[in-house]
Amino acid sequence: MNYTEGYVAFIDILGFSQYVSNEDSVDGTYELFEFMDKFCFLFNTSPELKINVSFFSDSIVLTTDELDNLIIPIYI
Repeated sequence: MNYTEGYVAFIDILGFSQYVSNEDSVDGTYELFEFMDKFCFLFNTSPELKINVSFFSDSIVLTTDELDNLIIPIYI
C-alpha cells in the first residue's frame, strides 16, 4: 500500500444520537441522510473537485491532496 501526504477533515455531528432517537425528528433524520447521500455522490463522482467524502454513523470525513479543496464542502 502506498501512502501519500494529504489533508483530512473529520466532522462529528454533535447530538446526533439524541436527534435520531427522538420520534418528532423522523422526517428531519430522513432528510439528513438523503442530503448526505447526495453530498457524498456529488463529491465522490466529480474528480475535478479533487475530494473524497465518507459518511458513517454521526461522522463526515473529507480527504484531499490540497487544503483549498476542503473549504467549500466544509462550508456546505
